[in-house]
Amino acid sequence: MSMVIRPLTADDALALQKLRQAAHEDLTLGTPQEREHGLAMHRIQETLVKPFRTIGAWAGSSTLIGAATVSPVPKDPWDTDGDAWVGLSSVIVAPPYRGQGVARGLVQACIDDAADCGFVGMLLEVNELNPAARHLYDSFGFTVWSGPSLFYEVEGDPFYRVSMKKMLATGPAANHPIDEGA
Repeated sequence: MSMVIRPLTADDALALQKLRQAAHEDLTLGTPQEREHGLAMHRIQETLVKPFRTIGAWAGSSTLIGAATVSPVPKDPWDTDGDAWVGLSSVIVAPPYRGQGVARGLVQACIDDAADCGFVGMLLEVNELNPAARHLYDSFGFTVWSGPSLFYEVEGDPFYRVSMKKMLATGPAANHPIDEGA
């Protein structure tokens, strides 16, 4: 399969909404509130501008088949290097394209982008009951630093949150294009 991976722009908002709706079918978008926010157009548009950077995978030039978002982690006054880390979230792939390397390409693009921007580490949360996602993150060298813990249930299905981290580089974070909207 020919796939193009590139940052998404405001012009891609409708395609991202359609992709998220497809992912919503199998309850991969989180709590009911998170799913509601994740499908709202104004929330989708927010992830397409700074401080977020959403990267998409395209089959051909018009079909968005996957996406992932990188964003700065919230500031913690007790964490002196907190601004050197980013979070990886909303890694989704349209159901017909799963198992074809789309998520792997997206995660690699996000890691490369964050490292190129000078960030030293990446954080994420994954559902312990999603073995494919857990295997993917393990294969990239992400390690568990918290969990699993029951985070929420949707229609009786539990979400056991596992927090993972990965070091990207050493030294202080320098150039932050994610923060600057580059």
